[in-house]
Amino acid sequence: MEPALASQLVQDLDKDPEWNVKNIVMDDDTTTLARITTDLQKDIKKFSDLKHTVKSFTSALYKISNKELTKNAIKHLSRSVSYAINTNKNDEEGLKRDLKSVVPHSYGDHGNCGAWCGYHKDPQNYKHKLLDKDLESEGLHTQLDALIDILINKAPQIAPCGSTKLNENFNHMVASKAPKSRHYSSSKSLKNRVSAAVAQKNKGHSYLSNVYEKCGISPGKFYPNYAKSLDKKRIVNNQYKISKTYKKRKLQFGKSKTAQQAASEL
Repeated sequence: MEPALASQLVQDLDKDPEWNVKNIVMDDDTTTLARITTDLQKDIKKFSDLKHTVKSFTSALYKISNKELTKNAIKHLSRSVSYAINTNKNDEEGLKRDLKSVVPHSYGDHGNCGAWCGYHKDPQNYKHKLLDKDLESEGLHTQLDALIDILINKAPQIAPCGSTKLNENFNHMVASKAPKSRHYSSSKSLKNRVSAAVAQKNKGHSYLSNVYEKCGISPGKFYPNYAKSLDKKRIVNNQYKISKTYKKRKLQFGKSKTAQQAASEL
């Protein structure tokens, strides 16, 4: 169902002379890309979603059986890969260089590390934030190199730092208008529910006032101001979520939650 839907959406866009679809951001689902290229008879490049890329790498780390590969070590490696990708947006060569230095950096070899590595600022007192000491296992080194090589080979798709965050956000809006727990797919109201989600995505909560006015109905005294407050709150939340303060707080909350869970289990 997903490959067919994606193919139909791209075909509809391609028919419009104002649009020329060359790239598509998605996860590592090769079936969807194959369906699109077959139906359109057109060479379309795939850009990997940043979050899916890091998540796949983290999942592969959890499958490795090694005593040195603790949860903190996995977090360290995943964060290092994420930093390497984010700091080299649209720079394939820089991304490959920083990815190659991730494993040696974790093993105490900082010769090829970039400016992001704190070792160059204070070599004598430098310590990893999440690792108690450098990794040492040669077998683990080989396995990590193999995983990093996969990312290096996919550098052209990863470097643009594509994201499907907006799609996920829209899916959440549609789910709020037409919950999956209820059978709206055969209902005549489904089209209106999805249209309401599209209007909210494009125009904000004030779209409902426009609908009322077009229908000749008064939106009331309170709703316009309430819609403006919701839109303002949304903008403020979006700005806050990309700030360093929010990201640090999120990491601290994750640590405290893990500690509480471990204490409860004990």
